[in-house]
Amino acid sequence: MGLERVPDLFEIQAALPTSLETAFPALAVLWGAMVFTLTVSAVAATVALSSRESVFRRRSGQMLALVAVILACIPTSFHSGAEVFAITVSGVLTATWLLVAAVFLLRDHAAAWIFFGAFASGVPAALRLLSEPATADRIAGASALVLLAVALAALLGSTTRHPAVEPSPPSGAKPLPLEVP
Repeated sequence: MGLERVPDLFEIQAALPTSLETAFPALAVLWGAMVFTLTVSAVAATVALSSRESVFRRRSGQMLALVAVILACIPTSFHSGAEVFAITVSGVLTATWLLVAAVFLLRDHAAAWIFFGAFASGVPAALRLLSEPATADRIAGASALVLLAVALAALLGSTTRHPAVEPSPPSGAKPLPLEVP
């Protein structure tokens, strides 16, 4: 009901407000790395869930998924056939790399996803700022690296390890007595 009345209040926008991005460029680097990580992990989760379906276990389903990825990589505007080919091939290679990273390298390890997002998106953006000649840009690049390090430390340092839960005994079985130290 509220969406029909005031649609701007309910629209999802993955970007920082431009005034905040301009005032704190280092925060924009951190935000961009976070959005990149969430996007890639959502795609990886979709691939993982769909790979369990019987359609994608067959060769025809796998070929259909491959054709869909190739079609998604073809640019909608271009100037030459070579440009179409280059953009499509680079997109397919990037998708292949992301698939290999998600399936074999990152798997179910949350810390690996956090490091992946920081190093694949955040660090290159910070390095681009550091390479700029303006002092303000270099300061923003350095502060972006510090923000990334603090965010990594906060996210990884806040996790607690809980002991594995022992399975409950089957019904009808007598529970083992607990040892009290």
